Amino acid sequence: MEKALTEYDLVVQFRDARERLNQLKEATTEAQKEFDETEQKLIERLQDENKESTARYEKIGYVGITKPSVCASFSLENKDALFKFLRSRDRQDLIQKTVNSRSLSTFIRELLEKRRKIPPCVDYYLKQSARFYADK
Repeated sequence: MEKALTEYDLVVQFRDARERLNQLKEATTEAQKEFDETEQKLIERLQDENKESTARYEKIGYVGITKPSVCASFSLENKDALFKFLRSRDRQDLIQKTVNSRSLSTFIRELLEKRRKIPPCVDYYLKQSARFYADK
């Protein structure tokens, strides 16, 4: 039978778990920074060489540049203008209390693909990324 933990034991366990979580968050932040920097260097190298992907490396795989993703946003001061624009395009389905950034980004990507005008109340950028394909 398992011994019941005392309040003290639980406080210590809680403290230790919080410390471990903070260490993992910090490590994750550092790993994300390293990943982003390496991805950007690889994309720049491939673009400089006019390539869409790296060579295939045996037992490793290869990396290909993906289609850029659209990241759209708007400032609260432009909320009314954006809502008016969305209603004029019959896209009120995107409007809740506000507009979800992922849904807005998808809509702006659709407009860009159709070469339609983007309203000045929306800010966006294209985020280039790479995808790793493991060698099987």
